[in-house]
Amino acid sequence: MSYLDTKDIGVFDLRASGADEFIGHGTAILVGGLILGVMGRGRLVYQVNQSHHEITRNGIFFALPGQLFSVTEYSNDLEATVVYVTSDYLLKLGSRNEMLLMHANESMNTLLWDSLNELDTMLLQDIVLSDDVCGDIRSILSVLQRHAYPQVAESNLVLSVPLIQTLLLLTIESLNQGSMKARTLSRQEQLSKDFFFLLLQNYKVEHDVSFYAGQLFVTPKYLSTVVRKITGSPVQDWVARLLLFSAKYLLKSSRLSVQQISDQLHFSTPSSFIRFFHRLTGMTPREYRIK
Repeated sequence: MSYLDTKDIGVFDLRASGADEFIGHGTAILVGGLILGVMGRGRLVYQVNQSHHEITRNGIFFALPGQLFSVTEYSNDLEATVVYVTSDYLLKLGSRNEMLLMHANESMNTLLWDSLNELDTMLLQDIVLSDDVCGDIRSILSVLQRHAYPQVAESNLVLSVPLIQTLLLLTIESLNQGSMKARTLSRQEQLSKDFFFLLLQNYKVEHDVSFYAGQLFVTPKYLSTVVRKITGSPVQDWVARLLLFSAKYLLKSSRLSVQQISDQLHFSTPSSFIRFFHRLTGMTPREYRIK
């Protein structure tokens, strides 16, 4: 299954030998939903916005809607299972405040969403779960994989609610037992975080480092130096990764022409868009669309 093809809930069995857009080395995913995965074996190094993480067996990884997720390294024996819930499907489960809790009381609602929202402002230690909790999470993912998607009946929607709720609450319980650590961001970390906030809002229109530097009241050289130091990649690479992800998504999920996609992503000409795409993928947009 491909991340780009997910319509509601997708459960992925990730293997190093079968890596796709979801785990492709250097590929940036603008998360349009909720990602949560558990490691079976091997090693995974990934990044959520400006925060780096490395996990092995029984490690858990996740990203929230609106975050930038990318895999920077993984071992040849990688095995993991991931659930991805799209934003559209989340919205079917209720309002923003009751997204995953159709019948929960207010205190449980607050516990769940306050805990998830805190992840945006916290630096996480690498999270390692017990064998028992990992077994429970894998059992839930197995049920979701077999019964909860695609949403062809109302019963699937009703079934998915308590399963996703339980999955997240198991994770939050583990975090609250000492896996979560907060500290004050350094000035350079804060600048990098502020850059990602601007990037996610403006990357389709603004491709130049100078725009982001100007918004943050620093020089382009200083911003690039800081972002490279904090994330391992310069500003221009992050802009390119997001543009490439959006281009791939539009090519696979829409009937827009190459010229229309080029216009949406604010390339100066369709030719410049084609050159950009070919440089990063080794194929033209049309070749990618039909492969």
